[in-house]
Amino acid sequence: NPASSIMLKLFDDEKSADIVFEICDQQKAESESDGKGAKISTAKILYHAHRLILQHYSPELCALCTSSDGITPIIITDVKPEVFRHLLYYVYG
Repeated sequence: NPASSIMLKLFDDEKSADIVFEICDQQKAESESDGKGAKISTAKILYHAHRLILQHYSPELCALCTSSDGITPIIITDVKPEVFRHLLYYVYG
């Protein structure tokens, strides 16, 4: 389907996107060999999306973007980055 391939080309396209998601991946790491205490490291990954595509194919995800100006990232902390990437890819393709 030509329309589907066009949408997939827009997937995570920073130039044409008008929404930015910031996915914070928090990982616990043991400090020292005794296992006492844990460090939490946070990795922030950005994904770019298009409001029009989200409106039509994922209204729930688009609802998170109602107050977004397109520059300020929408912060999501309760999902792993690779899971969110697969979700967006599914929406686009």
